[in-house]
Amino acid sequence: MVGDANVICPHCAVGCGLLADPSDGEIRLRGNPHHPVNGGALCVRGATAAFEAFSRERVLEPCIRTPGGRNWTPLSWEEALTRAADALMQIRRQSWSERQRATSGIAFLGGATAMNEDVWLFTRLARHLGVLAIDHQGRACHAATTAALRATIGWPAATHDYTDLPSARWVLVLGSNPAEMHPIAARWLRQARLNGARLIVVDPRASRTASAADLHLAIRPGTDVAFLGALIRGVLEHTPGNPLDTDATRFVARAAALHSGNGRFGGWNESTGGYDTSAWRYLPDPALFGFESASRMPSSAGDSGAITVLEALRVHFGRYTPAVTAAITQCDEELIARAGALICEQRRGAVLFSQGLAQQLSGVASVRAVTILQALLGNLAAPGGGIYPMKGHANVQGATDLGGLFADLPGYLPAPTMDEPTHGAYEKRYGTAPAAHLRELLPSWYNTPDAYRMLPRRDAGVNHSAGATLRNPATRALILLGQNPLGGGAPPAVVRAALARLDLLVCIDPFWNETARFWETVPTTRTEVIVLPASTFTERAGSRTNACRRVQFQRACRKPQGMSRPDLAILNDLFHAVRAQTDDSQTDAAIRLARWPLPLPDSAGIGNEAACLAVLDDIDRGCHLYRGVSVTRHRPEGWHWPGGHARLLDAHKVPTATGSVRMWAGPADGRWHDDAVPDGPLPEYYEPPASPFATPLHPAHPHNPVLESAMQSRSLDLT
Repeated sequence: MVGDANVICPHCAVGCGLLADPSDGEIRLRGNPHHPVNGGALCVRGATAAFEAFSRERVLEPCIRTPGGRNWTPLSWEEALTRAADALMQIRRQSWSERQRATSGIAFLGGATAMNEDVWLFTRLARHLGVLAIDHQGRACHAATTAALRATIGWPAATHDYTDLPSARWVLVLGSNPAEMHPIAARWLRQARLNGARLIVVDPRASRTASAADLHLAIRPGTDVAFLGALIRGVLEHTPGNPLDTDATRFVARAAALHSGNGRFGGWNESTGGYDTSAWRYLPDPALFGFESASRMPSSAGDSGAITVLEALRVHFGRYTPAVTAAITQCDEELIARAGALICEQRRGAVLFSQGLAQQLSGVASVRAVTILQALLGNLAAPGGGIYPMKGHANVQGATDLGGLFADLPGYLPAPTMDEPTHGAYEKRYGTAPAAHLRELLPSWYNTPDAYRMLPRRDAGVNHSAGATLRNPATRALILLGQNPLGGGAPPAVVRAALARLDLLVCIDPFWNETARFWETVPTTRTEVIVLPASTFTERAGSRTNACRRVQFQRACRKPQGMSRPDLAILNDLFHAVRAQTDDSQTDAAIRLARWPLPLPDSAGIGNEAACLAVLDDIDRGCHLYRGVSVTRHRPEGWHWPGGHARLLDAHKVPTATGSVRMWAGPADGRWHDDAVPDGPLPEYYEPPASPFATPLHPAHPHNPVLESAMQSRSLDLT
């Protein structure tokens, strides 16, 4: 290849553009001066990213460690793939449940640096096999963000692009240190400050970002919900009428759902240890929405236990006075008041947060509080506003968008459970729009009119996350795509014990890692380990989605080294090897009837750009959020989902109870659908289970009752 090639940095989710010069057998990288995100600038990780192509830790040929073996044995690609496919199909048949159309014996755990095209094939292969345990490393960092934003604005993603930050009048940074962890994104934050924006940092640490702040609030760790509650209270006090950009006065809510002094919302059921969520309801006024008859939906006037959502917010957050919040956060009351006054006076501003907020026990409540604050201020779609989850892996957004977590199909369509045996039942449970999008997805996946029946269905409420899967003794095969669970995630002893129980471990990775070599410390284990060498980011084409929904396509700028292949080629070969093992049984119907976007294996060319574009076109057809994504191949600057809109709510006015946001967590039809928010319809501060502190909000009952109940029943995995 002659000349520079456009590639995307494989590290954090800022998505910087690089120019790669592959001449003289080396790779030289520099920032792309025309790229809209980084404008030629690079951090140290991006500047040194080329070194991974020449790492001594690279895997350059397929290898196997046989059960009980003490050495690696090289294999041909055909031998490695056939052996993996044989073992997978044997385990699948032995652990098959026709009731669920699923296997309990196989788990897929993906990485969040894989390309979108790789994720599309990886999760699709898993579901064709009937795998329920599908997860990726985003579970450990931003799963709370996904749950909270989905429950509140409908889509779990940043609402704005980094290039919008200079228009902000203030920027609130929560549990994040962009100056050191996302330095290129911090350049946009610096530009906002040069334009006059005030910087408020809420972080127990005296970080580099905090050192540059106008206000630094070093609150007690884990008390962000209380601090945000105080800000919401201040905004409501400064908003005499209806908040900007909401229709809260048009809806009423059952007053029973409001928090009481005993630390519980209305609807608590002591025998089940959970809430009856029928108490958490919107009751739209039929006169305002033109229902055919008042009998179809109760009128606010006819429900004596109902108040407007706006009033519910005022009652609930009115308890978070500066004094109460100062007692909880152990932060100076005057500082809290100053932060609230600045936000209320300037109004237009952005919120950035990271794992310091999302990885708390109250992470979902904290992120929901951020969203409610921005909705009340009118900052969900306005210039200079926005919510920015600062994510740490290059494609954690794309991996989540395209179905990389067990509870979601691509486009955040809820994965069906046993409670939705038919497409009609699915529509009744989740609504018309998700059912319609699923009808668009299924024809691209299966060559049968009864495609819905091909999907695996989990039992409602059952957790198939990575942590739960590793603890499940039924798991006998684990397929890893760019993932190293022994290097981070669950406690190493738990992971090592889980790996030693397996019959088969398949690692698709460019490098040797601790997980692939786990057996060296437990040589008696019977686990068969197959390592399939993947090419590095400069050796493959494909697209990634940055933290602001910017989808960017890159071309390969050098050939794969040794016998390594792009992930796309490996997954394609594995699918065809599995399909070759199928028979005419009903068990294998989903694989036999599967549509697949790539042809039979072609080791000489299947990982090339044409194959990536074919899969990208398939994503365009199958995933409603990525409709139109194919244009990104011609746009070095990328393309934002949905529809090319850099501001999320400019494109998607979410059909929820308040137009663009669920201030109360529930849809307009009055039914509760947000299973990821089981501990209350509004964010509430609770002390962690082992905390020695009480809370002045409900001192006799300081802990989250749902969490306490789950821990007592041992049904909660805190890791």
